Amino acid sequence: MRGYGLRFTRDAARGETVLELRGPRQLITAQSCARTPALAELARYWLLVQSSAAVRTLVSRQELRQWRRTRRARALAPWAKKEDFEGDGYVIDPTSEQLHLTLDETLLCCFLALEKKKGKSSSHYEYLSKLPTLEEYQAFIPAYLPMPYFVNLFGYGESKAAYGYEPRCNADLRWLILERHRIERAVELTYSQIVSQVTYGNSSSRGPTGSRGNEITAGEFRWAYAVVMSRSFQSPNPVSNDPWRDMFRRMDFCGIFMAPGMDFANHKRPREVSYVSSDGFNGNGQVTMKALRNFKAGEFLHITYGAKGNTDLLLRYGFCFKENVEPDGSSNDRFRVDKDDFRRFVCGADDEGAVKHQEIMLQLATTADYTYKPFVELLDVARAHFVEAEPILLADREDAAPTRDDDVWDQEEDVFAANGTDTEDEEEYVAMYGADEESLKTDSYDGDVVSRDKHSARLRVETKALRALSEYLSTLQLVEPPEHADALALGKADVRELTSYSHLRELARIWRASRRRTLDVYALAAHTRAESLLRDFDSADTRRGPSSPTARAELTPTRAQLLASRALVARLADAADARVAADALATARARVFRATALWDSARELHGHP
Repeated sequence: MRGYGLRFTRDAARGETVLELRGPRQLITAQSCARTPALAELARYWLLVQSSAAVRTLVSRQELRQWRRTRRARALAPWAKKEDFEGDGYVIDPTSEQLHLTLDETLLCCFLALEKKKGKSSSHYEYLSKLPTLEEYQAFIPAYLPMPYFVNLFGYGESKAAYGYEPRCNADLRWLILERHRIERAVELTYSQIVSQVTYGNSSSRGPTGSRGNEITAGEFRWAYAVVMSRSFQSPNPVSNDPWRDMFRRMDFCGIFMAPGMDFANHKRPREVSYVSSDGFNGNGQVTMKALRNFKAGEFLHITYGAKGNTDLLLRYGFCFKENVEPDGSSNDRFRVDKDDFRRFVCGADDEGAVKHQEIMLQLATTADYTYKPFVELLDVARAHFVEAEPILLADREDAAPTRDDDVWDQEEDVFAANGTDTEDEEEYVAMYGADEESLKTDSYDGDVVSRDKHSARLRVETKALRALSEYLSTLQLVEPPEHADALALGKADVRELTSYSHLRELARIWRASRRRTLDVYALAAHTRAESLLRDFDSADTRRGPSSPTARAELTPTRAQLLASRALVARLADAADARVAADALATARARVFRATALWDSARELHGHP
């Protein structure tokens, strides 16, 4: 925000340790905060609220044993396991809704707020004085923006567009709004119901206005959470289902923590330095950072915040990348498509059945890796609808679908020869279809074996489903807000007060472009595959004689589909890698579709049911 970062003060060789933080003097851990006198009451009160009847996200093991003695455990805690009744501490109720920040988040927030109030007398003053202010967070982090501008920033003038049940609703915007509401509500409830009810340290000390000297205000707590949300790290050991044991009894290093100094390093993928967090001495924690290449004095040191997509980076950190990709050609960006919304689009109904908001995550790669599974999930939605018009295919629905063996099918690594060895491909064919590819080929597919009517019906269903998917994805593009939309969104706010938001408009353009590119690749794959199937259909008709005009008309793209495909091709005119990704996806689908036909042919040829 202020142009901070970490630079090397001297040359560093690859493999050299460039930074090391150890113990409570250099790290701020949730466990060390919980065990300080100033925050002991806060931890106890947080546990009391979570185990109260009104909230009940935690249940004490003592209470569980009481329920068991009175034979109420099965009714009140049907989720409880045998080990949950043993010892002391608490157990998380998995059926409850988490309303507040976690205990480790709450402890870190209050510690930072109290230390900042100390000013120069704090041992962390040099670190705290360089952190952004609350006003800066509110101007630079979308999670803290006023809601009207937040919604407008991502391409809609009204938030109701994200919740509407009409086709082409924006699942990404809906998630962003819900996540922003969740963060805002958790911070407000944690402060009002827990933090503001606790005294810290010497409660008798009074400030000049008569308030307690150690009181944490709502603004101070919001600032502290912004720091924790955007700058905290995860310890090497995961937290358990018992936050009391994690914070007060465990001797290993768990929970989130702050690494003063290291958190000023900016994000980059792939990483140039590695950092490893470990228990350190007596479980007090240790972080060691090593160079993965040679550095010169004055160069910036970058760490990685993880393989995060632009949606998460923009929401929580206030930045994103035009090229958020990995060396293997895969993108870290994941964008949501609402499965129910696509079903309504295909069926031509504004509201059909229960709306579950099942989201499918679209991810991009120059091979079929990562991309094939969500592509087929969406395609199956449309195929299920169009099968209803094909009686010859409806009879097959009662047959059990072939299952896959996840021990040999690795979605992350390979999709039918997309990026694997011949042996792996053969294993995957066996797992998916019950026979190897070569044996299927030797059974020579013949249109007389599998009925021509069934083959034609499958071609029609597949083609119509692909066209519907391509058209639908092309309608999900977001419109850039008009000029001065930020001023309109905030009503009477002075435009001069919004100058600090201007850089977010550019970041939002990057986000929208990344989303558009991902949707377009999937749409282009569907369009390309539909065109190839149409050619196959025409070729088959040439061998068997002309098909009926009605059958051919069913596969002819509509005017809307033609316009959508032209706009799609125009948007990707100069994107060679996008076309490569779309072709890989279409090819993977073609191989699976052909393998299905080969398997059906072999099955019917040998008289299998």
